[in-house]
Amino acid sequence: MSTRNPDNHRRPLTVAIDGPAASGKSTTARLVARRLGYLHIDSGAMYRAVTLKVLRMGVDPSDAEGVGAIAASTHVELVPGEPYARVLLDGEDVSESIRQQEVTAAVSAVSLVGPVRQALVHEQRAMGRHGGVVMDGRDIGTVVFPDADLKIFMVAGITERALRRQRELRAAGSEVALETLARDIEERDRKDEARALSPLRRADDAVLVDTSVLSIDEQVAFVVRKAEEMLATRAAKA
Repeated sequence: MSTRNPDNHRRPLTVAIDGPAASGKSTTARLVARRLGYLHIDSGAMYRAVTLKVLRMGVDPSDAEGVGAIAASTHVELVPGEPYARVLLDGEDVSESIRQQEVTAAVSAVSLVGPVRQALVHEQRAMGRHGGVVMDGRDIGTVVFPDADLKIFMVAGITERALRRQRELRAAGSEVALETLARDIEERDRKDEARALSPLRRADDAVLVDTSVLSIDEQVAFVVRKAEEMLATRAAKA
């Protein structure tokens, strides 16, 4: 589905940020959206919302047929807010509820169900129909928004990504060995790249950004600068 608009020079951008785990894409996407005044489409929060509904309805997350049926009749909406967008599940604000431990434990199984992905991609494309969105993930520039105006693909070395994950866990009160985290990240990469449904892949027209030695502020500044350059070029051609 194309996200282009005939009046393209006035239309705000659709920005797709992809990359492997712990490459910095999620934080960067949220802050870029804030800087540009755009909506951050948090796909993880959307999958959590569907998972919450699955659990509330007493359906086993591994029941693909049952989970798919729920997703097909569910509406998830993101509303701009600070510091994160609010998540509405069929009109109910579930921004806090989707962070419950039982949701965290079940979201991986739910996100693997094809019909769930199809339903949420439909919702995400509707949000981005007129631009003004920033979305991060693993297949945003290749599948969700293949016509995105600006595509970024973030990478970082395994050790740096493991260190980032370790710092996050430590801040949350959990201590995990760096070697363990590095192995986990390598395995996650392997699965993401090999999965049959929307694998992790850099779009041909994506700008490659190695964040290994970049701070979050530097990453955000880079993407914002690219977006502003694109908008300025459009304005000059109008």
